[in-house]
This record gives sequence, structure tokens and C-alpha cells, in this order.
Amino acid sequence: MYICICKAVTDHDIHAAIDAGATDLPQLQAELGVGTCCGACKDCVCKMLDERAAQPPVKNPNNSTHYPVLHFAVA
Repeated sequence: MYICICKAVTDHDIHAAIDAGATDLPQLQAELGVGTCCGACKDCVCKMLDERAAQPPVKNPNNSTHYPVLHFAVA
């Protein structure tokens, strides 16, 4: 669903930015442009930030701490 009509930002875009580390409105404004035009979406965006902050963090499956396994021959 579109949250910011002016900049064509969806709820999916906002959730993805929050999952990637955005924690406040200025970060979302810088990354997505949300809330930088008419401002009608700011309350909704802040509510989304508050709701996400109350949930446990989402682990990024691409951010692995595992090290690659190297295969080599032993003589």
C-alpha cells in the first residue's frame, strides 16, 4: 500500500528500510524521500517506526557470520 503518494513509497519500502537499519524519520527521509514533500504521511511513518521498534529485530539472512569453507588437497 502506498504510504507516501508524493514520492511513491510503499509500506513494503518502509519496512525494508527499517529492517536494513533505519531507526528514525530523518533516516527514512534521507533514504526514501518519505515525508519530505507535503508531510501528510509523517504520522503514519512514525507509527510504523514505533510499531516496528516494539517488535524483536528481524535477522538479515544475508548477513551471515559463518566463514566460507575452503577445500584443498593434503599431500
